[in-house]
Amino acid sequence: GDAHPSASPFAALARRLSRFSGGDKAHELLCAALSANTVYQYAAHWRTFVHWCARNNCDALPASSDMVLAFVGYLALTGRVHANSLQPYLSAINAAHADQALPKPALGHMLRRARQGFRRLVTQQRPRDTRVPVPAEVIVRVLHYGLQVNGLQELRACYAVVLTWLFLGRQDTSVRLRTEDHGLTGHDIWLRLSEKTSRCSGLQRIVRLPSTVVQEPPSLLPMVGRLASRYTEARTNVLCGSCPPPFFFQLPKEPPPTTAAMSKWVKLTLKYVRAAPPTGFVYLGHSLRSGGASAAEAIGVPAARANWLGGWAVGSGTRERHYVDPTV
Repeated sequence: GDAHPSASPFAALARRLSRFSGGDKAHELLCAALSANTVYQYAAHWRTFVHWCARNNCDALPASSDMVLAFVGYLALTGRVHANSLQPYLSAINAAHADQALPKPALGHMLRRARQGFRRLVTQQRPRDTRVPVPAEVIVRVLHYGLQVNGLQELRACYAVVLTWLFLGRQDTSVRLRTEDHGLTGHDIWLRLSEKTSRCSGLQRIVRLPSTVVQEPPSLLPMVGRLASRYTEARTNVLCGSCPPPFFFQLPKEPPPTTAAMSKWVKLTLKYVRAAPPTGFVYLGHSLRSGGASAAEAIGVPAARANWLGGWAVGSGTRERHYVDPTV
């Protein structure tokens, strides 16, 4: 079998289908079911497993459940994968096997036990709340810093962090924001977002914030508009007239950004402004969503507006229970 990731997660199936009329279209339909970001992530996670198999002198296809268990142990040893971030690796392994009409090895009782143990050990060894909100004063410092620098990488990191915090956004939604789904008019900043549970249905919503607010005390939204202009202009300049990459925070010759990129941008911007979380805690990509939600609650933003910005269901209570920290 083909143990190497390819541009399509259904490459092997495509070769089998090509013998039939309609086979090419069937392959196109299968590929359309997955976003470009999902395809990229599957390939990256499958590549990690393939390389692990090579170091252990075993074939990635077909893999046994024992191999998958050992691979989970390897990921735990590296310390680079959180216990709650295992599923994409397991999904990539199962998808590669399903593509070859092979049994999925990343399933079963023992694997569930191993994942439970992973979570328990992480909690015991490194207790921390990964949703410590980023407070508004840190975002203000990032905003000011972004208006003073000219480097495209710095501008991107600053605007990605500020925008995600401001719109109470999910980090995966921000990194998958398409180029055509971000707009800056003379009056507002707008985003066209797909609902997390409705991407296949084509349902989208437009969220807007004014960028020309005049009030006392003065709003910072016009400054956010200027930062947006600085990033988009710098990105356009490096394109030199060529078509932009599909994702708004993707630069030329880069792969599609993942949620790991957002965590990296958070880390970079904190370094830029010399900010740090409280001792024993950490700021990650999800800290932006909880920080924005907490700040909105603190200044009395109506629940309906906050839910609309963040994409929470009306009346669900999720924002209040899991994102709002009244001490921030």
